[in-house]
Amino acid sequence: MKKQWIITIFIVYSVAAEVLLGSCSSAVKQESPTPSVLFEVEYLNYAWSYQQSGLYVDIAGNVYGYLRRKDQYWDGNDKTLFSYEELLNKFSVGKTLMKTIDAATLQQKIALGRQDIGQLTEPKYRCADAGTVSFWVYRVDTESGKYARTLLTRAGDVMQKNQTESGTALVNWLRSLDSAAYTQLPCFD
Repeated sequence: MKKQWIITIFIVYSVAAEVLLGSCSSAVKQESPTPSVLFEVEYLNYAWSYQQSGLYVDIAGNVYGYLRRKDQYWDGNDKTLFSYEELLNKFSVGKTLMKTIDAATLQQKIALGRQDIGQLTEPKYRCADAGTVSFWVYRVDTESGKYARTLLTRAGDVMQKNQTESGTALVNWLRSLDSAAYTQLPCFD
């Protein structure tokens, strides 16, 4: 009898703790962890032959360039959630260290990337066969644990602009990392 009473008390306390702790944990907003890949500038063109190139910024402040050609197609272009391994695969072809960003600047850009990106303008089709340059910020999706990419701005064949101060500041900064490559493209203004 005493054993049953102890088991009953244990079950009651366990259920009460689960209810209390469960409700507390859902009320506390957990901040998404910082991803290893933070930002990306991506040029994508299917005209004449497949080309995909760009740069990305990692958590250590390294800026890497990558380059894929027609025989190196990456099949994740239409996705919005990626595993870390998928992103490493994307960036591995033609990977080159371009520069390193100092820690203070990187922390400032991470803070901007965590802000609300807001709405983009409606897509405008402006060119043909020029390709598209897209500026992305990566965040960790807390439900799936995967990388979620959010579009900041797109230019080239299709134009969409971010209208927030933080989004515009990030795009201008990303453009400055390799200004020759991403400001000389047709239809980019």
